[in-house]
Amino acid sequence: MDNGARKKLRETVTLLRRMLEDGTGEAAGAEAWHAGMTLALEAAMAARGVAGPAPAFFGGTAGVLPAAEQRGRELLAGCGELLTAPAALGWLNQFWHSGERAGLAGRTRGDQCAKIGAGALVPATQVYSEPYMAAFLAENSLGALWLAGRPDSALAAGWRYRVGLPDESRGRPRRARELTVCDPACGAGNFLLAAFDLLYGMYREEGADDPAVICASIVNGNLFGADIDKRAVAVARAVLWLRAKERAPAIELAALPGLYANVVAADERDGGLGSLLTAADAAGALGRLLGRRYAVVLTNPPYLDKRDYASTVRAYLRRHYPVAAGNLYAAFITRCLALAEECVAMVTPQSFLYLQSYAKLRGEVFGQAAIRTLAHLGLGAFADAVVDAALFVLAVNGAAAEKGVYIKLLAAPRKAEALAEAVRGHNAGERRPEVFVRTVAEATALPGRPLAYWLGDGLRAALTEARPLKEAADVVLGMKTADNARFVRRWWEIWGPDGAADGWVPYEKEASGFRYARRAAHYVRWTEGARRYYGSYYSAQLPNTKYWFREGLAYGLVSSKAFTAKLLPAGCMTDMAASCVFAHDPQETPFLLGLLNAKLCQGLLKVFNPTVNYQPVDLQRLPLPAVSATTRQEIGRLALVAAAAADELRTLEPTDRGYRFAPAEFLPLSATLAQRAVRLWLAALRQVLAAAAVDRLLAAALALPPAEAAALTEELGGFPDEWPALAGYETLPPELADDRLPGPASVRQCGGEELAVLKERLSLLYREGPKRGQLPEEFFIKLVAFIRLHPLTVYNLLCEGIVEEGWRCPPLEKEMALDFVSAAVLTLHGHAWPEQAAAADPGIMAIPAVRAALDELVAQRCVPAGFAADFAAVTGVALDRWLERGFFPRHVAQFKRRPVVWQLADGPDSWLMHWRCAGEFVAGRGLEGYAPEADWGGRVCVAPLQAAGMLAAPVLAAGELARALADWRRCLDGEYML
Repeated sequence: MDNGARKKLRETVTLLRRMLEDGTGEAAGAEAWHAGMTLALEAAMAARGVAGPAPAFFGGTAGVLPAAEQRGRELLAGCGELLTAPAALGWLNQFWHSGERAGLAGRTRGDQCAKIGAGALVPATQVYSEPYMAAFLAENSLGALWLAGRPDSALAAGWRYRVGLPDESRGRPRRARELTVCDPACGAGNFLLAAFDLLYGMYREEGADDPAVICASIVNGNLFGADIDKRAVAVARAVLWLRAKERAPAIELAALPGLYANVVAADERDGGLGSLLTAADAAGALGRLLGRRYAVVLTNPPYLDKRDYASTVRAYLRRHYPVAAGNLYAAFITRCLALAEECVAMVTPQSFLYLQSYAKLRGEVFGQAAIRTLAHLGLGAFADAVVDAALFVLAVNGAAAEKGVYIKLLAAPRKAEALAEAVRGHNAGERRPEVFVRTVAEATALPGRPLAYWLGDGLRAALTEARPLKEAADVVLGMKTADNARFVRRWWEIWGPDGAADGWVPYEKEASGFRYARRAAHYVRWTEGARRYYGSYYSAQLPNTKYWFREGLAYGLVSSKAFTAKLLPAGCMTDMAASCVFAHDPQETPFLLGLLNAKLCQGLLKVFNPTVNYQPVDLQRLPLPAVSATTRQEIGRLALVAAAAADELRTLEPTDRGYRFAPAEFLPLSATLAQRAVRLWLAALRQVLAAAAVDRLLAAALALPPAEAAALTEELGGFPDEWPALAGYETLPPELADDRLPGPASVRQCGGEELAVLKERLSLLYREGPKRGQLPEEFFIKLVAFIRLHPLTVYNLLCEGIVEEGWRCPPLEKEMALDFVSAAVLTLHGHAWPEQAAAADPGIMAIPAVRAALDELVAQRCVPAGFAADFAAVTGVALDRWLERGFFPRHVAQFKRRPVVWQLADGPDSWLMHWRCAGEFVAGRGLEGYAPEADWGGRVCVAPLQAAGMLAAPVLAAGELARALADWRRCLDGEYML
């Protein structure tokens, strides 16, 4: 069922549920579901040509009004094509309950104390498998067992996802009746249905020719399933019955007692543990099912983290699954191994394969089983859930020396198609970059046994022998205030003419996304009272005093794009979101800066943790490649070059502490914007070349065989300097001569016609400019990748185009012009950046007076009227209009809703005011006693004015405004600041 059909089915289910619930009494939910599923079964029977009455799997339609029942029938009659899909009833059931799942997520989101009880476990974890997942796992477990000893079986030709293994024909042939399959978390039976179809072909290949006999044998002797959701179990029974009826129209329900004896619901009183109970603890049919073993255990278990467990579940899992108690799915891995005789095939989150918290579980699993096939899918595997998924088949009692096939599809947008194509190519003998053949011993050779199956032999050997980062540096969490709104400020909130206010120190909080260097944008409260609070409040924390204010590196705990690290200067504290690396030898800090930002490091960190959340333990395990002292020094030198370039790029932004307001660099606009753009790309070039040189040095130090080195480069996404330079455009700018940056490895000639085409392509992309939030260096790398030429050539082409041919980047130039005028307005109102003295005292000016002062400022360099015309040409808006209506909303957004200058509406007049003058302005305007203090922060100080309607535009969202007003009252009572 494709996404379009699934969307239509979801919409149909929404309408069906609404009309049936409107036609029921007090027990609307239960009665409507019984009726809806009964009607859906009848409609599916009609669509598939199954005659006769529908069995009472769902209890019938007696609970709804006849009119509602009829409308439901008519609705479903128009969906016959959707209901021909074998798993359609399962999807219908999932969509029916999707509202409960979303509602539960909303109630528990952000509540660390909320627990998922037994009654809510089903909607919280109900994510049914995609059909291709069921096919892949069934074909490579149940199908693989059938093929053992049957090299000439014709069935394999029809299996789209069967992965050929080096020894797949080895082993004794099994009879179909021996191949028992159990799904201990069967849900609506998707896996049982896939197994049914495979088994039917196996019985036929053995010579059985009576469909009714085959179907009865499968349902009564081969298939077993259990689930905590009795409704889902009813759907699984109906799905299997319907499949049997399609194969054997004359078969009676009485001939299929296994539907009830072998597919069972857990007792609701067991707390939601279901198949995780031991056989001795399970009652009735579930106990009998768990008291035996099966040839294949095939499942998609529930995913629920231990922090969401009810206390009874947590206690039981700790007792019976001590190394797998961190998540329900992890406990199911252990349970499935105990139930299986030959194979375990599962869909799980990928975290089990890598995270340090599952190292003991990996040791236990791979001590008794070997991976035969693994499809590493990542995000996008499920259409209706956000899960980093992996599909794997374990051979129970498999030797660690047996080779398995690993398929890496993390970047594939269409997982089912990509998986099928990878399997096809592998089976045809093609060398495919996404397919790896490894033993478990090879794949888990690194410390902690992460499943690093894609590492080549040379790199794996080098990393196995390497020492971990923890032997060269301390990796520690930053501090936690437990109330950032109260104790953390943007630097401009507490910066005055004499510098930062007393009782505040620089605070590194935003390390993610910024490589090499960026000055801390925050300050944290650092009084004796505040430190006592951090050290005593239950959810706050302070690091060991030996790490306070130390020079080192900071990295982003959560990095949505890629891991990044930057210099942490002395005198700075750090937040938990910006954890720290302190070299044991401080002279090694530059080397570690280069290493942690290198592409090799990005790839290695993904080995230990493929998520976006990098805990200190992940970095502590990071192998340090063995490099010579000379190479270490050179990497450190290059890292500092890249850091200097990054610092220059950041200081071009008015929100950076290193920004300098320099009118001479902007006036006149018509002449200086191009020069400023060239300066921007020079800094970006400097950083890109230095970073690429680090990558090259590390790659060379590994001394890998050429084929493996090429594969590693491709795996890491390539290096920006891998492309050739063009003759005449390969020269290093003289400004970078002292950096000793390497030139291009190759230079090629380029004819005039080709050069003209290249310039046109580059100029068109340059004109589009960076996307919102894209850093200049990221955009520069995009240009390099687009045109496939060395960064030096791209820079030189840009310079030639901008300076000599009039190339323009309208979005970039617009932002530059707006930044200049914004910075001018802030300066005129008394704001100063840390590296400059204030040009005026904090003040208040009407908008016309602001324009007059701005004209006076620019008149030192150009004609004010000409400046206004240039501004309008670049930005598309008149200067007066922008000052009146555009400045303040942009300033609020740029300064993260903590504006330095506020725009106030006072009748027909509009004023711009430095926030420190707010008390003077509001005196006599209805806010008696309004006397803000710098320590309180912009959020608290602006809230009363916004609530009183004095601002020309809102600063705070409604929820934040309410919280800020409450904090304002606490400030007035003297209860807020410490």
